[in-house]
Formats: sequence, structure tokens, C-alpha cells
Amino acid sequence: MKKKLTTTLIILAAIVFVIIVISSSITTIKTGEIGLLTTFGQLSERTLPAGFHWKSPFEKVTKMSVKNQKRSLTTQSFSADTQQVDVQISVNYCIDKDSAKKMFSTVGIEYYDVVILPKLTESIKVVFSEYTAERLITDREKVSSEIFNRISGEMEKYSITIISVNLEDIDFTDAFTTAIEKKQVAKEDKLRAETEQATLTLQKEAEAKRLIIEAEAQAQAKIIAAEAEAEANKKVADSITDKILAKMFYEKWNGELPRVMSDAEIILPSEFLK
Repeated sequence: MKKKLTTTLIILAAIVFVIIVISSSITTIKTGEIGLLTTFGQLSERTLPAGFHWKSPFEKVTKMSVKNQKRSLTTQSFSADTQQVDVQISVNYCIDKDSAKKMFSTVGIEYYDVVILPKLTESIKVVFSEYTAERLITDREKVSSEIFNRISGEMEKYSITIISVNLEDIDFTDAFTTAIEKKQVAKEDKLRAETEQATLTLQKEAEAKRLIIEAEAQAQAKIIAAEAEAEANKKVADSITDKILAKMFYEKWNGELPRVMSDAEIILPSEFLK
């Protein structure tokens, strides 16, 4: 009985051992990852692409992502005019399959914390120190671009590709924010007043032009009327002949001669006596 029990235990132990050996010899690599093999700490030349793989039970698999990755950072910095700034920024980066082995052997799998994070923080502080607080707001895209250029250049030596840097939020102290808001309101009020004054000036100029046009029109009308009257009078004067004058005189004369006569001889138009 004891012999049979011992044999059963040995068989079970062998089965368990086989299962352990088999399970430790199987590994699966996901899409977007690469498997790095080490044997007792020694990095193997062989790498494992995505899929199902057999390996030696003594080989350890370290999986590294070769996909685009995103990390966010919240930090503090100071502007050129010594304003404290709370910064929220994100960085998108990746490594390729060829550089994964080098990264693992020289830096390790925590390369974001070891390499990217310190250089990103340094780049933020350097770039922010070159801009005043107001320019950090107005030139936000330019600031992001300069940080990207700096961090990209630093990461090339590590074969890390920086895809993008996004400046997600910039926050100043409450006192500075209040001062900026007041300044903005003052600018808007000034612009509104200038706009209203310009509108009023335009209205006055338009009214003055209208009055000038009306006065010129009235003057022109009077000139035209006067010219028309003068033309009419000229035509009337040209149409009056001696006979018409004599007839008009005769029609108005009552037939009596003046009672008081001067020594001058009264000469009537000969046409009156006809």
C-alpha cells in the first residue's frame, strides 16, 4: 500500500514538474510589444515579436512596448518676469524594435522616468524662463514648439522618438490672474470707447457732408433759377419793339397833356398819332 502511494506521489510530482516546465517555456507577446530574452541576466541576441513562442525554462522574457505612448506631467516653473506658473503638459513618444535592446541594456524598461522625465522638466524650465507671463499665454503654440524641439534633440541620442508635446494648461497665481483680467477689461473698455468715438465721428462727418450737399444743391438750384429768369427776361426784352412800347404807352395814356409844361418841347412818338 505504501509503495503504491509513493509511486502515485512520484507520478503526480513528475506531472507537476512537467506542467511547470511547459508553462515556463511558453510566452505570448502582444501586438505593439517586443520580447527581450535574458538568461541568468545575460541579454540574448534573439528577440520575440508579437505572437506565441516557445523558450527555454531558464530564459526570462521582458516585454517592452514599441507603440506610441503618452505620459502627462504637472510641474512648476517661472516666467522671465518671475511669475510662478503651474504647468500641465503631455508628451507622446515611442521607441522602435531595433532600439529596444539598446534601451534595455543601457537604461532599462523605466526609461521614461530615467531619461524623458528629467529632460522634459528641464526643457520646460528653460523655455518658460525666456517668456514673460503674458507671452506664455499669447504665444502658447510657440512655447510648445520650442519645448518639443529641445526634448526631441535630447532624446535622439537614446533613439527615442518624440512625436508631440502638448501644453495642456498654464495656471498663474490668483493675484496675477486677477491683474491680467483687469488689464484685459481695461483694454476692452478702451477699444469700445474708441469704437464708439469713431462711430460718432463718422456720423458727424456724414451729417456735415449731407448738409454741404444740400446747401450746394440749393445754391445750384438758385443759380439755375436765376439763370432761367435772366434768360426769360432777356427773351422778353428782346421781344419788345418800338411799336409795342408805343402801343403800351398809348393804351395807358388818358389823352390829357400835363398842365404844367416846361420850356422843353413835348415830342410824342410819331407812332402814337397814327
